[in-house]
Amino acid sequence: MASRAAERARTLVRRYLDPRRSWSAGLDAELRALTREDEAARALYRRAVTAHRLMTGGDPAQPSGFEQGRMMAAVVEGASAGPERRRRGVLAALGVAVAAAALLLVVLPPGRGSEAVDPTLRARGAVEAGPLTGLGLSGVTQGGGEYEIVASGRAFLGDWVRFYTTNERPELRWVFVLGLQPGRPVAWYAPLPPEETRSLPLPTEKHHMLPMENRLSARHVPGPLRVVALFTTRALGADEVAAAVRDDMATMADSELEATLRSALGLEPQDVVQLVQTHVVAGQQKEVPRDAR
Repeated sequence: MASRAAERARTLVRRYLDPRRSWSAGLDAELRALTREDEAARALYRRAVTAHRLMTGGDPAQPSGFEQGRMMAAVVEGASAGPERRRRGVLAALGVAVAAAALLLVVLPPGRGSEAVDPTLRARGAVEAGPLTGLGLSGVTQGGGEYEIVASGRAFLGDWVRFYTTNERPELRWVFVLGLQPGRPVAWYAPLPPEETRSLPLPTEKHHMLPMENRLSARHVPGPLRVVALFTTRALGADEVAAAVRDDMATMADSELEATLRSALGLEPQDVVQLVQTHVVAGQQKEVPRDAR
């Protein structure tokens, strides 16, 4: 069961990444405190903003333009509080905002497996990391609207899932994506057997949309969904991946699942196993106006 801190962080992160909702210095300070003190809250925040950055076509290790706007608004509000500070005027507050815009959480980029996250608060944005590799997910409604699955924490039955990859490592030339739900058969996303029998080619570029969309229909039920992405130096066969998948993988700890897949598939140390957790729900996603995305 998620901690109270993690549940509160989930609520705050959804609001933080929702352009239709307001954000304040108080909420920003609360989110920062939660992610500093609670590991689950920190991991949830990291996953959500990384997915948001991949979805917007940016660098997963750097805040998006939308995030920078949120940061600046919060800092300006904080700098403008109090009679003495208010007398300094908006321009002074903006100067403080520019200087402090990077005071946010470090975000571990995708493609780091199950590495522990350094809990120390540093610049929330730039990350001193090597080349990035990761998967982003978006939902597509019947009306064609697109929403971020990881950032919102959910995907809706009947919607389509769109997959985006970011890869800055030329040696990783292949990607294999599947979905796991407790008590359900494996959901094959990319490749899609029996027509496709091995990993898809993985280009070395940012925000690449895989050439397919998968519908959350008969193969899925309401409940947790774990998406597994395998970025590899060699193509994996659908048969060998099917043989490696176990019934209990949907509920394994991340570290155990990664280790099990690496062993069963004989993955190389440089290969990347990425796990993306979300929740399938019944109902419909409200259409988001295009100018709000």
